[in-house]
Amino acid sequence: MNFLLLSFFLLGPTSAQSPHPNPTHRQDAIQQLYWESLSNAALRSQTSTQRETAQRMEERHHERQFLLKADKFIQAWMALAHEYNQKGGFNVKKAKEASKAFHDLEKSDGWLKADAQ
Repeated sequence: MNFLLLSFFLLGPTSAQSPHPNPTHRQDAIQQLYWESLSNAALRSQTSTQRETAQRMEERHHERQFLLKADKFIQAWMALAHEYNQKGGFNVKKAKEASKAFHDLEKSDGWLKADAQ
């Protein structure tokens, strides 16, 4: 009987713990800031990765364009040289094609530009 009275007296003012404890507002704010910083960092790394990928794709595109123009010039020059060697005459039409291909190559992004000082 003493045990029951003592346990009732000692356990009476205590309350049972709930399975879902209520965290304080400060803990909520800290957790929210933590998750926001993680998600922001993930977004920043994702967007920087996407920017780098897009930049690499653009660089590859410019490189391909330059190589296509260089190949066009080489083909035109070879045709001009071949005709000159075979026929012994200068074909003005093929010379214009080679000249145009060379000027297109010069105007491209991959061509080295001289500093205008």
